[in-house]
Formats: sequence, C-alpha cells, structure tokens
Amino acid sequence: MKSIKQDEKNKYLLDTSVIINQKISELIKANSIPDHSIIIVPTIALRELEHQANRKERRGYAGLEELQTLQDFAKSGKIELIYEDVLYTVGDVTSAKLGSLDDIIVKAAIRNNAILITADRVQSKVAAAQGCKTYFYDFSSNKFVSDFQTKEPTTLSFEEFFNKDTLSIHLIQDSFVFAKIRKNKKVNYIKISKNFLSYDEIKRIHHEIKNHPLFVSESADQNYILGKINEYRIIMTTPPLSVRLEIIVIKQRTIKTFAEYKISKQHTDFLINAKSVIIASEIGGGKTSFARALFFKLSKCGTEKVAKILESQPEQIMCENINQYNKSTITTEDLKQLILSSRTDELLFDEIKTQEDVKLFADLRLANITTISTLNIADKVCALHFIFSNLPFIVAISVINAFVFLNKDGSIDEILVPKINIKNSNLSVKIVDLNGNARFECFKQQNELVVNAIK
Repeated sequence: MKSIKQDEKNKYLLDTSVIINQKISELIKANSIPDHSIIIVPTIALRELEHQANRKERRGYAGLEELQTLQDFAKSGKIELIYEDVLYTVGDVTSAKLGSLDDIIVKAAIRNNAILITADRVQSKVAAAQGCKTYFYDFSSNKFVSDFQTKEPTTLSFEEFFNKDTLSIHLIQDSFVFAKIRKNKKVNYIKISKNFLSYDEIKRIHHEIKNHPLFVSESADQNYILGKINEYRIIMTTPPLSVRLEIIVIKQRTIKTFAEYKISKQHTDFLINAKSVIIASEIGGGKTSFARALFFKLSKCGTEKVAKILESQPEQIMCENINQYNKSTITTEDLKQLILSSRTDELLFDEIKTQEDVKLFADLRLANITTISTLNIADKVCALHFIFSNLPFIVAISVINAFVFLNKDGSIDEILVPKINIKNSNLSVKIVDLNGNARFECFKQQNELVVNAIK
C-alpha cells in the first residue's frame, strides 16, 4: 500500500468512510503513517458509527473496532489519538446522507490545519475545493492519492464476470457469483465463480461503483442504490435492508434494428401502419429492445416527425434528433402537458406499470400521438385483464390497435387485435389474431372483468 507523505505537523483528521474501511490501522502497522502522528477523530464521526451500530449495521461495528485498534496504538505510544468535539445536531447524524456530516468534518480539518483522510471520492473533491489538504483512499488501486490527483479508472472490476453472452451478474456477500447467460435463445442462471465472494471483496466493488466518476445515481437510500455506469444498470443493497451486501449488474440490452428481427411480411405490414401497440413479455424478454426497434422504424429517428422517449430510467441516446424524458422526475399531469405542448407525433412509453400509466397512455392516444408501449406481464390473460380493467371498453378499443406478445428469446409469439362486440345488448371485447381468429373475450360479469380464452 502506498505511504502517506509526512506532513511537518503530522496531523491527520479521519472521515467516517476511512474509519469504517479500517485502512488507518493498516497504514500505522505498515509504518506508512509516521510514528507519533496526531490522529484526530471528530466526535460526530463516533456518533455516526454509534448510530449505525444501533441499527445493526456491520459498517458501524467495523468502525468502532477500528477506533479501538487506534486506541491500542495510542496506549503503546505509536500515535496520539484525539477526539475533538464539534457542534452538531441529532439531525446531522440521522441525515448524514444529505452531506451535513461531510461539511462538519471538512471544516474541522481546516480548523485544525490537518490533512483530511477519506475514502469518499465526492468528499475529497469538496474538501480540496475548499482548500483542505486531503488524501483519498482509492479502492481500485489500494492507494492513497494526494489532493485527489488520481487517474480516472478506465475499467470496472466486476467486468471480469461478463462475457458476450452475459445478461446480468448477481453478487452476494459470502456466496458464489452467479450470472444470467443467454445462449442458443435460452437463458440460464449459473454459478460462474469457484470461490465465495468475501465481505471485503464485495465491499471493494461496492465502493468502486459508488465512487466511479461516471456513476449516475437514479434512486438512493441509506441502504439501497439504483444507478448506472455507461451500459451497466446497477442495484446495490446493504444491511439492514438486506441481510448481506448484494450487487446486481445488468448489461444494457443489445440494440437491434427492426430489420434484424426478420418479422413476417404480414406482421411487418400491420405494425408499421399501427398507431398504438402494447408489447408484453416476461422480465428480460426483450420487449424494450423490440419496442425501440419498432419506434425508430416508425419515427425514422426523428428526422421526419417529432419523436420522444418516455422512460423511468432513461438509457443511452440512440438518435440525436430524439429527446428522452425521465418519468420519475415530473408529475403525470405535467408530463402529459409537456408532451402535448411539444407537438409530439411519435412516443415510446417504456413502460406501463400502474393505473395512472394506463390513463396517461389513453390520454396521449386520444390526442392522436402514435404510441408504442411495453408491459411487464408475460401471461396473455393477465396482460389483457390489467389493461381492460383500467379502461372503459369503448376507450380501450379506440386507443389500442394491437398487443404484441413476445417469446422468451424476444421473437414475436402472437399479435392480437381488440374488437368491440355487442351481443344481446351486452358490450364485450373480442381479441382476435391477424387472421381474424378469436383468441380471447373480455366482458363484465357483476361488475367484475372476466377474460376467457377461446379454444
């Protein structure tokens, strides 16, 4: 491990992140921190560790163990350990993720003319910007870097688990590494490591991801992070939400053109003339890839029509003429007004999840916007029930041209078209295939929606 250079006063103030990761004791044992150095621990860091330990979080216990080790070094005369009182509130401790603790710790380092030692990349940047001398511990290189003069990482350690057929990897502390592999049109969940992944190994990967300069957090909680780096979508959970550390990395789906699907002429002629299509499949069944391929085919990548993409988790931009909207950052009503006001002609709506989403889809279609959407339901009866239970029959028939159901390999299983049906003064919806054969019937019975398969 790279040594920390000796400062003339040998004063170092510790951030909670580097205490939790137990790196200071390693430096002292290796004589990388000079003997008789002054190690300053802000009491607010101690309170934060206590708060975490009371919540049964492993990092809290790890941090307290590290402080006990530092106390032993101090008793032997190797270092001088000082706990410095700083002003803080209970809210500062319980809302640490908002940055209040970081600010207090940086100010304490400046006040003491001490070097701040941290394993938090963002805090290192913020401290350096305020003129505070810092040493940042970089997990990827296992080194401390002065004043954040570090080479940006070009690779990610979890990438070693990926090959050309890997859809996702699943890392759990003290478990084997597993992956979902697609080969010969089949997806299998298999073990890909020979040994268990230790706490230290998965913690290093967790820290590497969280502090990567290209990491974009889309949703974050104290024990849960959802985000992405380039083509990787990442989910990370920590105790107490999960019993053990867990990291799931999903490689962004392969982008295919509509022509690459090799769809029959009958299906192609129907789809390119459709004004609204709902594409349904199981998780990972390729519905978004197919929806994008169809959308780009219809919109011609925004070169002839005003086209927009609406997603909860926007992915990479595929056409420079098409903008993407993050559905999670705006209310449904404001979003509807935005799309209507922008004179949108074509819309990719990925995906319909709630009753509110169904209503938004219907409203946009009633405004005559060509809309391609997705539905994360594999079973045809359940998919039809979800849509028709949330829309009046007459409206549903007006706004939905077709349902496209996909096979597990992403190919088309069946295209179904809803038709209105009146029998004995009762209104129902008959679902037919492209040859006119009746496949399902939807009707109300005592105010309950019933979906029957027709054999």
